[in-house]
Amino acid sequence: MRAPTLVGTIDRRLLVTYRTDPEITARLLRFGFASVDGVTFARTHTRAAGALTTSRLFADLGQASDFFRRGDRGYSATDGGCLDGVQMRTTDWRVEPVEILDVSSSYFDDPDQFPPGTATVDSAVLMRDVPVTWVPLPPMAVRPRPAQSPE
Repeated sequence: MRAPTLVGTIDRRLLVTYRTDPEITARLLRFGFASVDGVTFARTHTRAAGALTTSRLFADLGQASDFFRRGDRGYSATDGGCLDGVQMRTTDWRVEPVEILDVSSSYFDDPDQFPPGTATVDSAVLMRDVPVTWVPLPPMAVRPRPAQSPE
């Protein structure tokens, strides 16, 4: 069953980027991830900022905005060997810079996934009062991971 198209307004959405050690990221993201205990979280404490000044990934707010605008699709794992997808569409894209006071993530803060120092918060931008439509995407097939041979 396909999910319906949803229309609404994003009251607030905080988009956070992390700088990671490329060797760790390449190893992890190749296989994907799932929470063992079923609990995933992200917590943030931010305040409005006049400009995006602390980022090492983006020269300015325009670059950060373009990065997130292009990342309008997301996928979630299912039990059926595929990923369910959704695309966010808007005719009124806008973000504003924020200063990160505190942030935590069950994924990026997990030392089994990212050893200390290999994932650090880079920057954040905020979407506020943006009208959106969430459109379902065709399921994406997932190939099973090859069996590892005993050593």
